[in-house]
Amino acid sequence: MKRFVIVLLLMACAHRPAVVEDPYLWLENIEGAEALKWVEAQNQKSQAALTQSPRYERAEKDTLAILEAKDKIPTGFFLKNDIVNFWRDDVHVRGILRTTSYAEYKKSKPRWQTILDIDALAKKENENWVFKGFECLEPVYQKCMVSLSRGGKDATVEREFDLTKKKFVEKGFTLPEAKTVVTWADKDHLLVGTDFGPGTLTDSGYSRQIKLWKRGTTLDKAKMVMEIDAKDVRAHAMRMVHRDQAKIVLVRAIDFFNTEESVFDLKTLSVKPIPKPPAAELASYFQGRYLYEIRNPWKFKSTTFEPGAVVSIDEKAAGKELEDKDVQLVFAPKPTQSVQRVLALKTKVVIAILEDVNSRLYVTELDKDKWLQPSLLAMLDGNGQITVTSSTDESNLYLFLYENFNQPSTLYAYDFVSGPTKLKSMPARFDAKDLQVEQRFAVSKDGTRIPYFMVFKKGLVFDGSAPTLQYGYGGFTVSQTAGYNAIVGKLWMEKGGVFVVANIRGGGEYGPKWHQAALKENRQKAYDDFIAVSEDLIQRKVTSPSRLAIRGGSNGGLLVGAVMTQRPDLYGAVLCWVPLLDMIRYSQLLAGASWMGEYGDPSDAKMREVILKYSPYQNVGADKKYPPVLFVTSTKDDRVHPGHARKMAAKMMEQKHFVMYYENVEGGHGAGANLKQLAKLNALQYEFLLQTIGTSLK
Repeated sequence: MKRFVIVLLLMACAHRPAVVEDPYLWLENIEGAEALKWVEAQNQKSQAALTQSPRYERAEKDTLAILEAKDKIPTGFFLKNDIVNFWRDDVHVRGILRTTSYAEYKKSKPRWQTILDIDALAKKENENWVFKGFECLEPVYQKCMVSLSRGGKDATVEREFDLTKKKFVEKGFTLPEAKTVVTWADKDHLLVGTDFGPGTLTDSGYSRQIKLWKRGTTLDKAKMVMEIDAKDVRAHAMRMVHRDQAKIVLVRAIDFFNTEESVFDLKTLSVKPIPKPPAAELASYFQGRYLYEIRNPWKFKSTTFEPGAVVSIDEKAAGKELEDKDVQLVFAPKPTQSVQRVLALKTKVVIAILEDVNSRLYVTELDKDKWLQPSLLAMLDGNGQITVTSSTDESNLYLFLYENFNQPSTLYAYDFVSGPTKLKSMPARFDAKDLQVEQRFAVSKDGTRIPYFMVFKKGLVFDGSAPTLQYGYGGFTVSQTAGYNAIVGKLWMEKGGVFVVANIRGGGEYGPKWHQAALKENRQKAYDDFIAVSEDLIQRKVTSPSRLAIRGGSNGGLLVGAVMTQRPDLYGAVLCWVPLLDMIRYSQLLAGASWMGEYGDPSDAKMREVILKYSPYQNVGADKKYPPVLFVTSTKDDRVHPGHARKMAAKMMEQKHFVMYYENVEGGHGAGANLKQLAKLNALQYEFLLQTIGTSLK
């Protein structure tokens, strides 16, 4: 929630940031005339500096060709026996939602039927629509709620759509723009979490209330079924379905990682709590059992389930005290493993994991109400990234993509009779024949081994001269894996640049403990890990500070901002994308309060002292020499406030540091609302890299 007030920082010791009033608060006024005038001036300067060379024009053209390519794999998801895909190219800039049968989908050139054309809809309604997804009522899949965003914001307009007739339902369910979550209760009832008026949103800007809305009535007549505290993050509902058996689960998100869940009965309007620990995430629903991933040790009776384990809880235990028979271990990861996803098929459960940051798939099933020991599925050649794109409980079939840093995606279908069957492959987008991939380990400040991937050209001479781009994130359990990045490959690696992905703490690469090691008062460990990888690259003479750039977005933008202010001597350039940077005010801006489970509450005196030590905005100073920085953000980002990047850029400019700034006027948290905008944003960034650390590259 935005509060445009001046925040006075705590008095600090000599080694801590001094107390000042914030002279740049006016830049937090997102659509303010003065702020937008400043944005336009910065955009013009940055574009003038970065877009004049033929190299930029070529990069934008190459990137757009990758994004608009018609030979991409049309990944989609099952709706019964059909596949639904959202597709964008040079003709369908905003995209089309389309469908085909699975039998047709397996062909090299399937025949598609358009369900909804977002370009045509935007033109007809004179709206800047960005498609944000849709939810259909299972198991019939006729009634759907489509989410449309203006300019790419998280806030959406919700409209009922008939999938069979391929048109919006006249006088159907419709909700105005808000950060809304809708879930089907049945064909004539929706469970709605939205902005119902004053006092109905949490401090994070999400719904406090869930109401049951009956078809044919106005929203103000909807019945309250759940209300949470304003200090909580969000209330929402989920519809869990397996083999036509549906359960409606109401969720109270206490913070980003702790929840309370209850089963809602539409007939009786009763709510029964699911007896589970708060730090357990609902991962799937299978044969009358809720499957949870445990985040903290859970002592149940005489058994202790360790963090990262998957356990099942019998649905019949809702509203009761758990008994031994209600809870079973499904999967216990090793210290080197981390659960990424749990898939419920017809009779089997597939568990996607990382093992030393490389993908693996395990399978298990129930035998006489007991879980069998999970077994490793036959693997493809080498290590890489597996992404399950679709599964169905109509059969034991699922689809997955396999790729690695220098091998483009291949789509496979997997069944438990014939194993993996190759369906489609994406052609190479850059020349990778001379690229080599290594997984290395750096040692962080506290002695922890930190894995990282390094992609480089074979025969590279390790003399410290290689232009190197180091990427990281380190937060919210998000894992960084060995995926094929066509844009990085084309604009950087193909030219001879080294690319590094750091698997630092705060992410989910080694499960909940890896994430929790960098929470709140331990946040600095994520930054120490990233610095350790940088120092390892320099020590091994892969690169040198003047040739080493770092890039991160969102929480990763905070990462590179913190690392830049702490160790400016290590880097030659910084790419800071849709970042958090003012960590004293972050919880007061847009969705910031929802992340206090990750960063802590800056209004708490002890936590504030911790945050003040690393918050980039409070630690940047005129007396230091920083590497050149390019900040990129979006006016329409209603998740991470653009004021973070605006204020940091303005402050550094006043301090006479080398700063570039570019703000897309639309695009949401992804910064780009369509493919052309994304192509431009990427071309700007890599031109910046080539001008700063990559002058030796062609």
